[in-house]
Amino acid sequence: MSTLTFEQIIKGWQAHEQAQSLTALVRVPSMVIEPARSGRCAWCVCDLAADPEHAGPCSGCPRDAVVVLTVYRADGLGPADIALCTAHQDNGAEFIAALIAAGGFQ
Repeated sequence: MSTLTFEQIIKGWQAHEQAQSLTALVRVPSMVIEPARSGRCAWCVCDLAADPEHAGPCSGCPRDAVVVLTVYRADGLGPADIALCTAHQDNGAEFIAALIAAGGFQ
């Protein structure tokens, strides 16, 4: 994991403040992407074709997380943090953006 500078930490706090304010103001979910400080990737790497009934939590990807996506929900339920590795960060951001566009996290 990388060490964040003071400036990066402050910018991260500002991004979270802006996302929370925007979500509260217009009642639309928002997302912040920032470097991960620790943790493992949460992306499901299960073979869904072999197990179409897979619905429960899985162990996720075994790689270390490099980013955390924080989704601020419009319904006021706490933010959701999703840790992702380099291989899954783009897929994760696209997936969450598509969920928000489809009305998720409302």
